[in-house]
Amino acid sequence: MNRRLLKKYAVVFLFFSFLLTLSFQSFALSSDELLQASVYTNSSSGYKAYLLDESDLLSSSEETQVKEAMIPLTKYGNIAFVSGEGGYSATSTAKDLLEDSFPNGSASLLLIDMYNREIRIQSSGSLYKTINNHVADSITDNIYRYASNGDFGKTATMAFRQMNAKMEGRFVETPMRWISNLFLAAALALLLNFLWLITGKRNETAAAGAI
Repeated sequence: MNRRLLKKYAVVFLFFSFLLTLSFQSFALSSDELLQASVYTNSSSGYKAYLLDESDLLSSSEETQVKEAMIPLTKYGNIAFVSGEGGYSATSTAKDLLEDSFPNGSASLLLIDMYNREIRIQSSGSLYKTINNHVADSITDNIYRYASNGDFGKTATMAFRQMNAKMEGRFVETPMRWISNLFLAAALALLLNFLWLITGKRNETAAAGAI
């Protein structure tokens, strides 16, 4: 067997090894485990709260706080907190886990993906009408600093409290988005000023060259 053929086999082997690794990562968090992690059932709506802390981020007292923060949201749908190691994408992991666990009806899931070091909020059904992707991104912007400091209990508690505030029609501040918009506006203003100066100089040159 020549060297070129060996290299081809090596590349194929590495490729399939990579796919196999991804498949194991994708199933690191399963819907079966999540559905067995119910911690509360709303007697009026029938919706439940789920807490699956695979990465053991929460103390027992923090689990109680997170559960209490989830309970008001069970008026609107199934609510879940999940920590663990997802697949190659935190977004796809959150989406797949939500769809597999709650294929019908209203649900919302907060994922702290320790593999990708990301926080994702994914919703479906009537909850998604309010907690859409834009709102979810705003809330994760607000809570990310707590996760960066290792305070995962506060991260989850604040996330669910802000989600409930949105469901009740209350205002939720988004300072990080305001700051981003401010920088964007400043950059746009600088660009417009630059274009104005360039246009003005061109007009002056044209006027000076006219007879």
